[in-house]
Amino acid sequence: MLYFYGYLWEFARLRMGPANAGHYALREVLSCPDIDILCSPISYFDRGTGGSAPAMTAVESAALAGKLWLMEDDTSTHCSLLNPPGSEFRTKSLEESNHVLLRNGAEFTLRNMGIWWMDLCQNGWFADPALWTAYDKWRSMEKEMLTLRKPFTPEIAAVVDEKNLQLLAPTSEPGRVGGPISFSREALGRVGAPYGQYLQDDICAGRAPSAKMYVFLSAWRLTASERAQLLQQTRGKLRMWGYAPGYFDGDNPSLKAMQELTGFKIQTVTPQTTEVTPTEAGKALGLTTAFGKNTHALRPTFAVTDAKKSEILATFDDGSAAVVLRKSANDKGKSLFVGTPALTSELLRVAARAAGVHLYTETDAAVSANGPFLAIHATSDGLLKINVGKSIPVTDVLTGKTVAQGPCFELPIQKGQSRLFRYGTPVAEDPTSK
Repeated sequence: MLYFYGYLWEFARLRMGPANAGHYALREVLSCPDIDILCSPISYFDRGTGGSAPAMTAVESAALAGKLWLMEDDTSTHCSLLNPPGSEFRTKSLEESNHVLLRNGAEFTLRNMGIWWMDLCQNGWFADPALWTAYDKWRSMEKEMLTLRKPFTPEIAAVVDEKNLQLLAPTSEPGRVGGPISFSREALGRVGAPYGQYLQDDICAGRAPSAKMYVFLSAWRLTASERAQLLQQTRGKLRMWGYAPGYFDGDNPSLKAMQELTGFKIQTVTPQTTEVTPTEAGKALGLTTAFGKNTHALRPTFAVTDAKKSEILATFDDGSAAVVLRKSANDKGKSLFVGTPALTSELLRVAARAAGVHLYTETDAAVSANGPFLAIHATSDGLLKINVGKSIPVTDVLTGKTVAQGPCFELPIQKGQSRLFRYGTPVAEDPTSK
């Protein structure tokens, strides 16, 4: 059976609260032996040309449960006429359509999902033969990935707890906290490396593949045993803590529980807004601009009280330590506390470098990679410096031409363009994959 269900990131910002969606029992669905396939559209956020085409949910947790995630690509191509959801991102030409469809197909194929083109209004959105000719050019990637059968094991894991997201109350200001969780996918999608999306219980139980960097977006309520499990399973890694990590010890607010989870002494503070400003230490690591601005104060707001000056990467307007990076005292890992709900690609790259994550680009770009394949979608005009990490030839999959000798090369590119590369020697096709 196939069901459309589990839009955890997508519905985190609902005005009436995530629980109103009825999509927050994904673990129960994943545990059902009668369900084979789960499905969702590509996110209706950041899906246009120059965007990152995020997934709505914890698709990597679906794979861990033995389910196929089928991604519905209902891109409004240049052939579309009507105005359903997502039509504000309509492509304007055949060329633009091909670049967007290549970005989508490459990303979800390399994450080992299925993908299908959906003419949402049965109006001939894909009725241009040139779209199918372009698809034939990158179909070889799909065929080889079936041969390789390589699990997707990204070095960055974005993590949500679906039960905790139900703590978000209805609000007339949609997304006071839930919005940044949903919007975090924009920053994650531009960091310069692939990322996976997981349920927090998979991390606690040790079911997820080991990552170098964990971004905990809703670790608000844990028991003592859950805190211990989470720390044990991420031992020696970089843990990036989103807003209010561990604030509830079971059902009771506890600053002590926050310290036990994060390793920081934390107190409540009352800055005017959630905007944070980089310190000299932050600037030295790559933070260039303030971020997290909100027109309303957020209560409670938390800051670190025991940080050394060298550990403080950004502060609130009252001078309190809002973003703090520290080496863990007892497990050789690192802990990054982020007091504002917002994330940026700059901050994520700072964390990725500290974690030893391989960055394919050091500037914003939508990057997908698995096995010998690398897909790049440009989020701005410019010259991308690409590092494939290996001293081997790099081939353009669409043209078959060698374009560079790794590990590093430069790629002039315009916003909205997609490129698909292969590095290494192709493997023989496995006849059982047909």
